[in-house]
Amino acid sequence: GDTIIVRRWQDQGFPKKGTLVVYNDAHGATLKEFGYRKAKPGEEGDTFNNIPVLKSLNPAFREVQTMEGGRIDAVFVELV
Repeated sequence: GDTIIVRRWQDQGFPKKGTLVVYNDAHGATLKEFGYRKAKPGEEGDTFNNIPVLKSLNPAFREVQTMEGGRIDAVFVELV
């Protein structure tokens, strides 16, 4: 039930690790924490062998990889 202020994120690459982002996919928009994890065997990571992930703020939900058909629409600015 909180109200948040966000800033639009458009084709700017990836935000800084730990940034809260608005992630939008076929199921709707959610607030996630942007981060990285090490690539598993068979996965192609970046130059540091990392995979970008969006971590749920609720530990009951799994990590969401940014390449699963969704997009980052905005970054968190403040809680009102």
